Amino acid sequence: MVFGLWSLVFGLWSLVPGLWSFVLRTTDHGLRTTDYGLRTTDY
Repeated sequence: MVFGLWSLVFGLWSLVPGLWSFVLRTTDHGLRTTDYGLRTTDY
């Protein structure tokens, strides 16, 4: 039971870096688009 839980935790932990880079990429893209929108409205 405990070993199954630990393996699950480690499996999720191994997925974290890829998920984090994906989140950063999407948020960076979103921020860039909003920045572009703000620039166009400011212009």
